[in-house]
Amino acid sequence: MTTKTITLVELSSTLRERLQEYGSQYGSLSRLSYDVRIPQTTLHSIMCGRRTHPRPEIADKLCAHFGITIVAVEKEVA
Repeated sequence: MTTKTITLVELSSTLRERLQEYGSQYGSLSRLSYDVRIPQTTLHSIMCGRRTHPRPEIADKLCAHFGITIVAVEKEVA
């Protein structure tokens, strides 16, 4: 699996995409839930878009599992 570098703004949509890919590849999120120790209902809420900003510890576990690196982006001041 390749590592993807994203900004914090892209985190929610990227996690949603990865969860949908995982679900379609393996049939359910129960194995992922077990592997990363996150409740399946939480994963489903993220995948369906009901939870758009997962808690940092949840996001960290999912990013580590999917090989996602979050980079900080500074806003330029005019």
